[in-house]
Amino acid sequence: MVEQRRQPAGDGFELALAGLGAAVIGVGFITWLGARLSVIISGGSVRGSLGESLQIAVKLARGVAPSQAWGDLASGLPSPVVYWSCTLAAAVVVSSGLGGSWWLWRRFDREPARVRFGQPTDARQATAKDVAPLVVPAVVPPTGRMLLGRMAGGGPLLATEDRLRHPLNGRASKRQGSRGSVALIGPTGSGKTALATSAIATWDGPVVAVSVKRDLYDTTVAARAAKGDVAVFDPGGVTGLPTARWSPLEATVTSSGALRTGRALAQAIPKGGVTNAEYWAEHGEGLIGAFMCVAGLSRLLTNDDGTPMRPVGMEQLAAWVRTLAVATEPTINEIINRALDNRDNIEIQLLGRHAATTFTGIGREDERIRSSVYSTAVLGLKPWLEPAVAHSASDNPNPFYSGGDTLSHRPRFIDLEWLDEAAHLQLGWLPTEVSTIAALGAFFVTCWQNLAQINHRYDSLADAVLSGHRTKCFFAGIDDVSTAKYLTTMLGHEEVRRRGWSHDLPSMWGNRQGGRRSVSESSQREEFAPAHTVRQMLPGQAVVLHGTLPPIHLSALRYWEEPQLKRLIGSDGAHIARSTCPLTSAPVPPGPHSAIDVATLEAAKAQLPKAQRGSSPPTTLQRAADEPVDGQPTLFDAPTADQPVLCVACSVPINSGEGRSYRDRHGVTRTRCAPNCSERAALRRSDPSGEPGSGG
Repeated sequence: MVEQRRQPAGDGFELALAGLGAAVIGVGFITWLGARLSVIISGGSVRGSLGESLQIAVKLARGVAPSQAWGDLASGLPSPVVYWSCTLAAAVVVSSGLGGSWWLWRRFDREPARVRFGQPTDARQATAKDVAPLVVPAVVPPTGRMLLGRMAGGGPLLATEDRLRHPLNGRASKRQGSRGSVALIGPTGSGKTALATSAIATWDGPVVAVSVKRDLYDTTVAARAAKGDVAVFDPGGVTGLPTARWSPLEATVTSSGALRTGRALAQAIPKGGVTNAEYWAEHGEGLIGAFMCVAGLSRLLTNDDGTPMRPVGMEQLAAWVRTLAVATEPTINEIINRALDNRDNIEIQLLGRHAATTFTGIGREDERIRSSVYSTAVLGLKPWLEPAVAHSASDNPNPFYSGGDTLSHRPRFIDLEWLDEAAHLQLGWLPTEVSTIAALGAFFVTCWQNLAQINHRYDSLADAVLSGHRTKCFFAGIDDVSTAKYLTTMLGHEEVRRRGWSHDLPSMWGNRQGGRRSVSESSQREEFAPAHTVRQMLPGQAVVLHGTLPPIHLSALRYWEEPQLKRLIGSDGAHIARSTCPLTSAPVPPGPHSAIDVATLEAAKAQLPKAQRGSSPPTTLQRAADEPVDGQPTLFDAPTADQPVLCVACSVPINSGEGRSYRDRHGVTRTRCAPNCSERAALRRSDPSGEPGSGG
């Protein structure tokens, strides 16, 4: 229980006067007791009052010998050495007695602390003994532990835990926990970057840092380059640095890998503000998974002459989804048919079956539903519609769109994943994986401006995201209500004892009760840390909530003030070589060479409708009765056998009786498969003789 006293004016002087009187009496008593002990040893005697003892103490302080100072009041005093030894012993005894009495009074004067579930109900701040599981001996922590900073007030260095690699013994082992994710919450300029710099620079292992700014790279690249390869994935060219290469299709050669890749890409589909968002996201995930199966099959199948098929890249997949390609698209159709005919490789069969069933099911949906599914799926592949991003996922040996060298490096195992400004990232998997990834040998560090960002991004799962982090650091300057309320709840409350004094003012007529004083005492439960105390902390300081430990007052390390960190970080890293990690070891062809996938150009040209020339389109009043109104086509009989035509949707020749023709609003006759391309393809696969089905 914390005690607060509210004393009226003048009480301080009274206390000081009382303390001075007690000190004078103590000096006199110690002088007499020291002389008394000495004559017991020598066999003499001593007498005198308290006033005389004080006079003797003054003489002794002026350097007078003990025998002369005592004079006739003492006889048979021992030598000065024995005398002063006895006086010192008397001072120790008196001081110990007074201190013990004060301790006992303070101990029995307060009420016993309330304990629930083995813990006191009053909140408190962590001490150096409490943070023993987090203490590290040096700025560079052991392997598997991330540097957090120093306990404020010159305390020990602190880092995250790793019970498997660094188990503790004794009392500290009861509080030790496993490795877990870390959340850094605070406004811009509060000290998050300082903690990030020291943590990444001293991390003993691979790091993947995602940031919207370059400052994190500039301050840590030299330290990271001393530990291994450094690569920057920046297909948009924002940083001005050579970008690495990466494609999500590397894992699609197995059925489970293709579906996991599709599921991961679908996590980028936004769900906020969309009616039945989960329904459409699941359908979009299924369609993306089917396209991932097609991409995986293109890496496993061979042509008729035994040569490998040309792999389908992300650029082609994004174009297919954008143009609503189905199983009748020639390349997709050929790949799926080859897969279903395969009897040697079970993975090829599984990939082909999943792709065929998915495309068939989506093709039989209503046209509006099918269009919505494709519109949803394209959001997951939208980044690869940007040429720079599409090239970063291709196997083209050019580091850029034309020219350049190639390097042979492979990505390394991920251990620490740093997500700066995580609120700007669409991470649908974060609520589930932020806590479970620790069991897989890695953990996340996410950075947020405040809890309002988490609430907006994850809605009902916001608490799951925050609680999934074992360590939560709240930096100085926090001024939003949601974060302040969360901290107030988590930090708890404490009982505060208050004492008050009151005086009766004397009346001018000489009231006998004038000057009478009364003392009152009460207890009140208050917040352990009001919101303004967290907001007004020094920049770089933070309140850390870690596991089951009491709240910790942390001070982030500023690398420019720590000699060891300053040497480790070194220069700005302008001379550091950066790996581009190409997805192929093929040499770069000489001369200018386009990095665009030519197949996508050919497909786009084939699907482009022919230009209309001649007279202007007729108005609504000029249209015939069988022409469409408001974009609705009018159907009539299919073409005859001596007038072969191509389906406007899939460019496949249509036999007699198979299709339906209509005139569009421009008066042009067009023909398409009937009832639709997907069902026509299904009929052909079910009829090995190749005879056309009957058209409607």
